Amino acid sequence: MVRKPEAKLIILVSVFGSCMQAPPKPLHPNNDGGVFPSFRYNNNRNFWLEYSTPPSTTFPEYDEYYELRSTTPDPRPFFLNGDLTNNSVVEIPLGGTVFLDCQVAQFTSEFEVSWFRRENSNLHVLTIGHDTFSADDRYSLSFEKPLNWRLKIRPTLPRDNGTYVCQVSRHPPIILFTHVKIIVPRVHLVDEDRQEISEKHYKPGSTIELHCRVENFLPQFQDVIWRHQGEVITQGSDRGGISIKTKENNDTLSSHLYLATADAQDSGVYSCSVANLATAQLSLHILNGEEPAAIQSSRSVSIHHSMFQSPSTSIWNPGRLLALPLILSEIHPLVPLKTMPRMTDVACSLILSLQVHRFLLVIR
Repeated sequence: MVRKPEAKLIILVSVFGSCMQAPPKPLHPNNDGGVFPSFRYNNNRNFWLEYSTPPSTTFPEYDEYYELRSTTPDPRPFFLNGDLTNNSVVEIPLGGTVFLDCQVAQFTSEFEVSWFRRENSNLHVLTIGHDTFSADDRYSLSFEKPLNWRLKIRPTLPRDNGTYVCQVSRHPPIILFTHVKIIVPRVHLVDEDRQEISEKHYKPGSTIELHCRVENFLPQFQDVIWRHQGEVITQGSDRGGISIKTKENNDTLSSHLYLATADAQDSGVYSCSVANLATAQLSLHILNGEEPAAIQSSRSVSIHHSMFQSPSTSIWNPGRLLALPLILSEIHPLVPLKTMPRMTDVACSLILSLQVHRFLLVIR
């Protein structure tokens, strides 16, 4: 049986018409059918629509929903109170413990928190996550739930001054700076004019007064400790007659040590210290009826007198006679140089008389 041409045309039109049928209306995102069923299920695709629709053709409901999802940012970590805590300055006493806060909100496991120490343009790694990467065991991470990645430094040393950096490894990374200042006490033993001294003299029976001045003092520091020859001095010591008075003014502390009725046993090295952080010391001398100037003078005399002891090493050695005028001018600097020839003659006579005297002593 031969089919008529009109039958073929009807079949072709019916097939072509089925391909040209309008696509199903996209469902609303809240519907259970999905966002756009014709794009979601392979056996429900309209290939003619997908491959023949001009590029300018849009589907409002689908495009609006896709744009809404693409512009919503994923949760990203940030520093809690970062505007207030960034570039903050933390002051901590020497020998204490410091915690540097780094509070990170919206933190997830895909990120890392790291601590660095900045020296000039270099960064030294201290911690990454919960692990410590510093050879200095004074640094460690002390995590405080729920979100504080604290850096712990204990005990603090003067070299800990500087800038510390907390970084969260998102893209781009975020950074929090903290500046650490270590308070180091400065201890001095001073006189009545607050000038630093290393030596002091007293007469027997007088009252000894020593003044210790501590700068950059903080309440966290212990009180001043006085020592004599390494032994701690207290008001209840066996010596008796001891008084210690301490006064604090802002960040300066003054401590006065009084010892009544000084005697020879009070001589020696005295020191004042703030814990084991800073120390100052001086030498104290109890005079035996001499003034400090007399002690200095007797030392000078003994030095010059030693030059006259041995003929082989003294200036009276005939081989050193020519140098005698210069030596005499050193001992008596006020002697004018023009008198040197006359002094040489006098010195020769003096040498001769001394040599005769030494000879007579040997005979005896």
